[in-house]
Amino acid sequence: MQTATPVATKKKATAQAKVPTTTRKYVVLKGDSNAKSMANQYYTRTAVIKKVAKHYNVQLKVAYKKSLKLGSKAVRPVTINGRKVKSSVVSYGQTSKYYTMTYSFNISSFKTLKKVIKGSIHVVVPQAQINTTWPVRFKFSQKAPAKASKHIVIATPVSKAVAPSQTKLPQTGEAKQTGLSMLGLVLASGLSFVWGSNHGIVK
Repeated sequence: MQTATPVATKKKATAQAKVPTTTRKYVVLKGDSNAKSMANQYYTRTAVIKKVAKHYNVQLKVAYKKSLKLGSKAVRPVTINGRKVKSSVVSYGQTSKYYTMTYSFNISSFKTLKKVIKGSIHVVVPQAQINTTWPVRFKFSQKAPAKASKHIVIATPVSKAVAPSQTKLPQTGEAKQTGLSMLGLVLASGLSFVWGSNHGIVK
């Protein structure tokens, strides 16, 4: 009687495939002009781009100080590149000093980034009675993408003092005019997250 000879099965090493990753710098513009939006201060302004199958996934990130006491979900993406942002591509996080929000959208090729990408975000600022969706646009650098680093540094928002005589509140059908005293409260807290069709240009 012959005994069965055990057959050694080779275990294949399942090395995780590395996803090609690059970065692109960008600026956030107002919805109706080429001037920088106030939101530009709160985006990290470095998009992480990954090759996925036959398309590219572009990841954007927002960061704002916890000391502003706005909560972890003060900013929510609504649309990007002509499509509604799905909750499945939005993630919220935090560091010791910042709340963060990351979301992404897909493009067929880097040629898509040659044009300005339209989008919108919903902003909640209880202190200023703001609960509004604002249009923004993203202008990407056309320089050859660099290799993305492992960790992305969160851009620190820099607030600029605004003279009371130069301050204008958003004049839209969705946002009501609030008093200068309320605006002063917002600015004093270091928050410049109020923008609209008539907001000041941040250079």
